[in-house]
Amino acid sequence: MKDKIYSSKTLLYRSEMMAAYKKEVSLPYLSDFDIVLTSDEAYQIQKHLVQEVSENDTIVAYEAGMTSEGSQKKFGATQPLAAARFTSGLYFDTTEIKLSEFQNPILETEIGYRMKSKITKKVTLGTVKGLVKEIIPMIEIPDIKHPDMSRLTQKDMIATNGAGAVIIQGKPMNPNVEINEETITLALGKEEISRGKGSDAMGDQWTSLVWLINKTLDQGYPITPEHILMTGTVGQIVPLTKGSYTALYGSLGMIKFIVI
Repeated sequence: MKDKIYSSKTLLYRSEMMAAYKKEVSLPYLSDFDIVLTSDEAYQIQKHLVQEVSENDTIVAYEAGMTSEGSQKKFGATQPLAAARFTSGLYFDTTEIKLSEFQNPILETEIGYRMKSKITKKVTLGTVKGLVKEIIPMIEIPDIKHPDMSRLTQKDMIATNGAGAVIIQGKPMNPNVEINEETITLALGKEEISRGKGSDAMGDQWTSLVWLINKTLDQGYPITPEHILMTGTVGQIVPLTKGSYTALYGSLGMIKFIVI
């Protein structure tokens, strides 16, 4: 994707958004600057952000967001969004998370994939399964830094890299499972707070994975066996609060973590 010549308003937005992102304070809205972007233009701003962050960090994962019809409708969108996740935000099963490090955190159960080799060409539903090395239980904790959710659009989310914060990785498993049929639950203490199936993401895990791979390639990012590809929320999105969490992924195992 070629960069365009930005308007002065867009350049000002990009500058102020990046400053806020680095300071970890509330992010501005595109509407604050009276600009309307296409999705491609929003992704160009996202790429600028990712490149700046990558100077001191590394991309560890790519994620599809807004993969349900309900979430897309809420934000006036017609397709999911894609974003990058960084090594600094990667944690592992049994980790301890500090609630004080977030502004407005939410919690999502997801499913991740690693590929057998570097992906350089677009994939199809007919080819993607054979490229998968392992499937991984994942938790994402996005931090919504736009203070007024009623003003938030998908293009705001694209430009700011999808509210990425923390991801928690479970134990990688063999990919030969009926992933769409797996039931994934999340409990806070003994209370179940989310339940879904693999098919929650775009109606089919493999469709979501194909979309994410091809969108990531469109953005010019590398996809190697070290990267995790996360296909979107399974079950309900819930607020992050203090307590002991257990996410069960059927035959894929579980993730446990504590929020203090």
